[in-house]
Amino acid sequence: MKKIYLILIGVFIVLTLLFVSSKSNFGESNLEDKLYNGEKWYHYRLGDVYFHGENENVGDLGYHLKDYPGSIASELLKNYKTENKELLMELIKKQNIPKFNHNDLVLHVRTGDVMCLFDNEYLRYSRKNDEFWWNKVIKYIQLKGIKKVYIVSGTHQPHCLKDSADYLENRKNFIINGTDIEVEFRVGKNPDEDIAFCLSAPHFISTGGGFGKMVYKIKNISFE
Repeated sequence: MKKIYLILIGVFIVLTLLFVSSKSNFGESNLEDKLYNGEKWYHYRLGDVYFHGENENVGDLGYHLKDYPGSIASELLKNYKTENKELLMELIKKQNIPKFNHNDLVLHVRTGDVMCLFDNEYLRYSRKNDEFWWNKVIKYIQLKGIKKVYIVSGTHQPHCLKDSADYLENRKNFIINGTDIEVEFRVGKNPDEDIAFCLSAPHFISTGGGFGKMVYKIKNISFE
């Protein structure tokens, strides 16, 4: 009886370890489940608010005051002037920003709906199949002595998640193979924290889209 009891305990321990391990691996590697940052941010348009405020030509963005109280977009609207960089940077300082090393690069990759819902014209925002552009990224990494790359991505719509995840994994492998450096994903996060993360980075590159354009303009850099 005692022998059976010990065997059962052993089996229980093994199964528990397997479950914890599988759960841990799932949490670390399943990008498809992480990319979508939820319904909460579906209508959040920080870039439009920053550039246009409540300009009727881009639609009524005043709903941010009600739907996203306390957010960067709502605070910008309360004290609006076109491209209020000074206020934005004050708001950025209130976000949870990790410490970077001087040789860290944040690489923003546009994914989501552009990956499968539109024609190839929209893929320019993700630089998919743009070998020339991606080789420039590798050259930049080598030139600047980059040691770590944070790949930032996400979508406020639950579309093309598998295509997006596959593409991000592909780009991670491309960078590692080309540079032998550390690559870490940051996906599906709060957009306010993401903008703070990107603006605080010592090095920043974006594949394209409104988010990347906003960061480029505020940091006064370009990568074409």
